[in-house]
Amino acid sequence: MKKLLTILLLNVCLFSFGQVTFTDIPQNKQLVARDLNTNLGTLNISGTVDNTGVNYDAIEVIVSKGGLFPVATSENLSFSGNTAPFNIDVTINAELTNYTITVNGMTAGSPTQITQVTEVVAGDVFMVQGQSNAEANSRDGTTSNANNSNFIRVYASGTENGTNLQNNDNWFIAQGDGHKETNGNAGQWGLKLAKMLQDDLNIPIAIFNGAHGGQPIEFFQAPGDYATSTGSNYGRMYYRLNKTGLKDNVRAILWSQGEANSFGSGLATQSYINLFNDLKAAWLNDYPNIEHFYLFQTRDCDCGTTEQGRLKIKEAQRRLALNDATISIMPTTGMTVANDNCHYPFGNGYEKFATRIYPLVKRDIYGESYPQNIDAPVIVSAKLMSPTSLEIETNMTLASNIPSIANIQQDYLLSNVGSASITAAQISGSKIIFTLSTYPGFGSSSSISFIGKHAGSADNITNDNTLELVNFSYFPIQDLSDNGNPPDAGNPPGNGSDNTDPKILQLENGGQIIIKANASLNLKGLKLTPNIDHTLVADNTTTRSLTALGSAPNESMARVFNFASATADFTGKIIYYYDDVDMGTITHGDAVLQIKDDGDVWMTYSDEDANNNKVTYTFNSPIKIKSVTASASATTLSIESLTEEMKIAVFPNPVTSVLQIQYKGDLETTVYDFLGRELLRTEAKTIDMSTLPVGVYVIQTTDKTINKKNSYKIIKK
Repeated sequence: MKKLLTILLLNVCLFSFGQVTFTDIPQNKQLVARDLNTNLGTLNISGTVDNTGVNYDAIEVIVSKGGLFPVATSENLSFSGNTAPFNIDVTINAELTNYTITVNGMTAGSPTQITQVTEVVAGDVFMVQGQSNAEANSRDGTTSNANNSNFIRVYASGTENGTNLQNNDNWFIAQGDGHKETNGNAGQWGLKLAKMLQDDLNIPIAIFNGAHGGQPIEFFQAPGDYATSTGSNYGRMYYRLNKTGLKDNVRAILWSQGEANSFGSGLATQSYINLFNDLKAAWLNDYPNIEHFYLFQTRDCDCGTTEQGRLKIKEAQRRLALNDATISIMPTTGMTVANDNCHYPFGNGYEKFATRIYPLVKRDIYGESYPQNIDAPVIVSAKLMSPTSLEIETNMTLASNIPSIANIQQDYLLSNVGSASITAAQISGSKIIFTLSTYPGFGSSSSISFIGKHAGSADNITNDNTLELVNFSYFPIQDLSDNGNPPDAGNPPGNGSDNTDPKILQLENGGQIIIKANASLNLKGLKLTPNIDHTLVADNTTTRSLTALGSAPNESMARVFNFASATADFTGKIIYYYDDVDMGTITHGDAVLQIKDDGDVWMTYSDEDANNNKVTYTFNSPIKIKSVTASASATTLSIESLTEEMKIAVFPNPVTSVLQIQYKGDLETTVYDFLGRELLRTEAKTIDMSTLPVGVYVIQTTDKTINKKNSYKIIKK
């Protein structure tokens, strides 16, 4: 019955008033989407007139603003037999004003009112989804009523009963305190966010909250029948947005979920990532104009979950945001939980959900800029710099506040470090420096986690905007302490325990090293085995960087070897060794060798062996080597590190037809195939790639004023 009724409602929407039947007409309190270019919302009034009982010769639509300033639009009727169709579009401004729509039947210029619709507005649409902390109804008796507004709207409710939803064809003024079965439920933080947007932008906001407490991420997936059934959570949200004509106008989705996947038998980190990406793909298919996704990282509260389960899900949420530029993450560590240690009161709880995410929404959706850091700090690396000094680097400057050592010890979990514990902490710029009680031992499984047990900025390490760290789980610790362990003790040659001096080999004053045929030279993890004698000559310096090139997902491993000058022609075998901590999101089986030649062009070479922690390739044709690293096979590295004076955007990549280059200066661009042959040269910033065969190409851009060059690997599909 649910399925049949849904089909009828989706395909036949008729409203009869006497002899006039409407196929489309706004509803009381309805929000229609605004055009982002014109700031106008379009209303359609259409249907048919049966003249057996009336004598109308035209239909008139009057739009009045706040009951004033009426504007009339009319359409003459052309009858075929006893019926005549009409179809009238009118527009309203997206502003904090209610519009009244009056439909009249006209007889020789004399109007007869057929119907009237009131409190119609135009504005923007946002979706809220997840568990009970997305439903966000009132807890501990606290209320969000101060944020109620006539210009925040909700269609029906987030009910779990499909029949009740189909029987509730109404728009409501939003409220935040009620649960999902109450009409107009936006959730407390959904309401607060909408009120902040409304007040700042002076436009109405619609919130579609479909949250359902206590449910795992599997519950929110799209079943096969979602478009014709309200039997699933996904189907009910689709029904609401499709019924209101707003499914193409959802601007962002805000997601708070994860507790129900954090039980002892909960999901693994990668499984959660895969399921969220499946859900995201379904959303983008059905709501194609979504601009951004916002994740609230699950707090380390109880809810019957386990610490290990929470660590897995919080790490999945961190990685989702790390590897997808359309996803932003906001921690909830610094928020006060309610008495049940699972949900939140409004003040310093759900209210803070909204106030924290609001600047990100303004930035990503509306182009606002802020002088302070509005994102939470994220871990970049964990390195043991000396036997008892552990350095955690983040992506931004941190505030100087240090929590008590007791809180630090509860919040930062060391794993596989023997008896080592944290005894002191200090902040230095973007780094947290922990003093350890003893050397933690050397092993690729040593790691650190930030659990986030304590609320309040004073009890957390934060940025200058009082946003605490995004939680991370089992982040690998790279041992750079030179604590006397031989580099091949349980690790690939040349990595792990050696020191941080980037200089590996320096040849000066005519010095040279001859590597005999089939002999080897190991440059701290880069092993060269030529098949004929190969000479490294002065002046040349070989260095090793432990910072990855590029940014996720187009990022190298965090181990890059550089020669100040390109080598002479090399033939033979190169083995690139790496630690697990160097890999980032790269998997062993997908690692490929990347070599930059004397023309500053990166070339990709497939791994010849199946062993983990090394990439091997034998060069039968000579190559001049300037840099060596490894990456995932599909990675597109920026081939030359960008300087501040030469910031270039090249997109899309992969490309099917037209490649765009964004740069403020004058450029000359050359396109090469991967054999180094020049295919075209142009000064245009739009390049037609459609005629080129599918494959990998290199483009080199040259600033004609400062003569600086940069190169990119481009994939043509």
